[in-house]
Amino acid sequence: MAKEVKITGNPGTGNIFNDTQVQKGGQYNNYPAATNVNNITRQGALYPSLITEIINKLAAVKTVIGFDDDINVDVIYIKNKIEYNQLKRWAEDVTIFTPNSPDVSRIYQEFDKAGTSKTMRVLFTLKKEFCRLSDRFQGDELFDKLLEYVMEVVGSDMTLSPGIYREDVEYNARIVLVDAFIKCEIFDKPE
Repeated sequence: MAKEVKITGNPGTGNIFNDTQVQKGGQYNNYPAATNVNNITRQGALYPSLITEIINKLAAVKTVIGFDDDINVDVIYIKNKIEYNQLKRWAEDVTIFTPNSPDVSRIYQEFDKAGTSKTMRVLFTLKKEFCRLSDRFQGDELFDKLLEYVMEVVGSDMTLSPGIYREDVEYNARIVLVDAFIKCEIFDKPE
């Protein structure tokens, strides 16, 4: 059951509250003057996302573009999977972002070393959203909708590191989705 969020105080001008209190589930949290209204609402309404944690970590990594001989990926299998799922526009993204899969794998290894099931939960969440969307969409449009989903999740998450540009978020979201694609968590395996 969602907790009710109630904001009190003088909103002032420019969407800035002065002397603001946020009541969430019977508890009050005080926020200093100059706290953005949108941030209070988002913070009170949502929980942090593991996908955002991955995006934050990827933002600190130098990414690679295009295939590299050091990447251990079955290129023929990936090309067959692209064709089987009728990907045209996203075929290039899969090619461009596949070399960054080891970066995502290292982040997942960090999660696993901590004894958490974060990796499983991230991949489960992406697969669940894929399954939900695949009832209405397929091919490139389905990949586009998955990207919209990830962008929405990360864009509404207060744990997104400050200073990360929207373009960086989208770039890294594509890396996460392509990684899930090559790990066969999203889209069908070729027969």
